[in-house]
Amino acid sequence: MNEDNIQDILDQLGSRVSLLSEENRLCTLRNDAGHELIKELGQYISPEDWIQLYESIDNTFVKDLMKEWGAELFPVDYRM
Repeated sequence: MNEDNIQDILDQLGSRVSLLSEENRLCTLRNDAGHELIKELGQYISPEDWIQLYESIDNTFVKDLMKEWGAELFPVDYRM
């Protein structure tokens, strides 16, 4: 392995790190936006509507987000 090969490998690695960093930044922004959206929905949606929405969704990932980020939107006595 010569110096040029090592430099090429380092350049490729740097490009991949930059790409992963940008993807992570975008994921963080989307995560924060989703969290803020659910928080804001609390002003406009009743606990009964929140339960109806929760029970109508089949996607477990969405349900997990609703439970985590919108826990305060569920009635206290609601069992998930």
